[in-house]
Amino acid sequence: MHEKLTIDIETTGLSNQDEILQLSVLDTMTDEVLFNSFLKPSHIKAWDEATKTHHITPEMVVNAPTINQIRDAVQKLLDKASLIVGYNHLNFDNRFLTKAGFRLPERQYDVMLKYSEYIKEPNKYPEGFNKTPYKWFKLVDCATNLGYDWESRPHDSASDARATSWCYRKLAEIN
Repeated sequence: MHEKLTIDIETTGLSNQDEILQLSVLDTMTDEVLFNSFLKPSHIKAWDEATKTHHITPEMVVNAPTINQIRDAVQKLLDKASLIVGYNHLNFDNRFLTKAGFRLPERQYDVMLKYSEYIKEPNKYPEGFNKTPYKWFKLVDCATNLGYDWESRPHDSASDARATSWCYRKLAEIN
């Protein structure tokens, strides 16, 4: 049984109308890939701005399964998890996952928030989107600063999930 799961997604954009384009689920402690797939959006047909970041094009997902086709398999993994690990998932990924019909375990660990607490760099704009006392950092900055060696490119959900798992384990060692 995989008790701790790391989840990462790539999306068509940032708004509530956008959809998941790639979903990856890894065993947090071993980095075993339990699920990784591109997903064909149901409503969104183009996502030019998002493609600049993650390089996922409509052509890459045209024959991919839809979220409805993979939901049960992924939900079975989530139902067995005692902890979900992610990077900025409490503020971002969870919104898309719950909209897509996934039920998430109550126990969750957001590496971005824990890393921010570890670094303790004051948030210059506490009245803005980030209403926490500390500055938020991108995953690539967190991973690089903790000594992670990027084997593949950031903004692929499997690659990002692997980096997130590594950062989770590294922060556990430090604390």
